[in-house]
Amino acid sequence: MIKKIRLKISQKDKVKSFLFCLFFTVVLWLAQTMSDTYVYERIYPIKFTGYNTQKYSLVMCDTLLPVSVKSTGFQYLYGMLERKKTINFDISESNYYISDGNFVYALPMRDNKDEVKEQISFLHQKELGFLIDTAKIVLTPRTIKKVKPVLKDVTFSFAPQYALYGEASLHPDSIEVYGSEASLKDIDCVETKAQTISNINKSGMYVLELDNSKNKHLDVTMATETLNIYLPVEKYTETTVTLPLKFVSADTTVQARLYPENIELVVDVALKDYKNINSTMFEVEVNYDENTDKQTLPVIVSKFPSVVKIRKINPQQVQYVIIK
Repeated sequence: MIKKIRLKISQKDKVKSFLFCLFFTVVLWLAQTMSDTYVYERIYPIKFTGYNTQKYSLVMCDTLLPVSVKSTGFQYLYGMLERKKTINFDISESNYYISDGNFVYALPMRDNKDEVKEQISFLHQKELGFLIDTAKIVLTPRTIKKVKPVLKDVTFSFAPQYALYGEASLHPDSIEVYGSEASLKDIDCVETKAQTISNINKSGMYVLELDNSKNKHLDVTMATETLNIYLPVEKYTETTVTLPLKFVSADTTVQARLYPENIELVVDVALKDYKNINSTMFEVEVNYDENTDKQTLPVIVSKFPSVVKIRKINPQQVQYVIIK
């Protein structure tokens, strides 16, 4: 029984020794192999920048840059673990030529080796080669058209006692849009997005967002995504003006007695205009039609200064008796 146990232990030791030797051999072989120099191929995505995407549309461009890298296996393994980055080519100062009305940029790779290395840390100290001669991008100029901005679905919410004083104005009064002639033919205006400007209590410029979602043409872009609106704003106070009511009839021989003869007009007026407001600036009337069978007539404000906002007419209807 004791001999059998020793035999099993001896076999286990032999297996361990064999596995250790095998592992050590593999490690030595791997170290030797990975230390050797090889030429590898890698492919990086390309991005072109430095051109005005609003004024130029993309016709075509290279999207991948295949490169050859001379390095050891260990170095390449490190590079494989590095997150693959996009190589950016800024064409703002690059030379181009014109073909069929398009702007063609062909960047020689031999002149851009350092730029590529700077963007990929793995490539800094490696011998780098390119599998293509040039990286190309072709642009075409967009047609420019000026269209009218249209205020739509915009709500202005004023602070208590504040309101618009005069007319709001849009700046700029036209928006440049870019695209093909065929696409721009259908575009006459640019609308604002639905939005609210809250708690307005002073005059000034306010920013509105423009809505390009209704544009069905993918090649059409706007020069700006926002629009300024100038809002003249003043603080208002309430005042009441008592006015005599005028009777108006197509038949000037018709006369009537009105009940009541005077009405009260409640208006909001800007504080800076308050002292200048008087009853001579207002007129109220009722219009009589001899074919009417109504016993009351609506009161109409036929004259009032532009600097006031009418809040209430008291009463809104008056009774009348025709005098024969």
